[in-house]
Amino acid sequence: MLKIIIADDHETVRDGLKTFLTEDNGFRLLAEAKNGEEAIALTLELCPDVIIMDITMPMYNGLEALEQILHINKNIKVLMFSMHSNPQYITEAYQKGAYGFLLKDTDKEEIIFALHKITVGEKYFGSSVANTILDNLEKAQAKSKMLDMLTKRELEVLKLLKTGLNNDQIAGKLFLSKRTIDTHKANIKSKLDIKNSYSLITLAYELDL
Repeated sequence: MLKIIIADDHETVRDGLKTFLTEDNGFRLLAEAKNGEEAIALTLELCPDVIIMDITMPMYNGLEALEQILHINKNIKVLMFSMHSNPQYITEAYQKGAYGFLLKDTDKEEIIFALHKITVGEKYFGSSVANTILDNLEKAQAKSKMLDMLTKRELEVLKLLKTGLNNDQIAGKLFLSKRTIDTHKANIKSKLDIKNSYSLITLAYELDL
């Protein structure tokens, strides 16, 4: 029987989950937490198999509590349950070790299905959530590939372009000639198939330089 703790600061959400979890013989509800701190304390006390946890909670949010809980016991499976489809939240939860992520508009059948998947050690992310993770991983891989294509000097030029400096000013900062800066910019454009200087500045922001 899967031992579960629910951690959510909204009583109505906890009650909704509790109703059908107690109806299913495969689950045993151990306790409820109203914030991240309670979730961590109950984890220490009760050692659940799964924690269904919200993200936006007081006294440690869900992502902070996730880290603390997995530090206590890396075998505990945390299913994030949130109203937020923010890609940053989803990707961070995945990277921090969450076993799943569902949005709060997920129906009862899918929640139960996710819990059974988790029981056998499989991760489960709702389809829209999984697509967000894949999109972000693909963007990260593309970003890494572009950074690898550029030399250290070319990256320096891009960083200075982002600050609004012109070629003469960049040349002065790097103690190079304006012609050398023009060459670096041309090389960056050629490597990354960029057509104009405006796109170079846009790229610098996208790469978080």
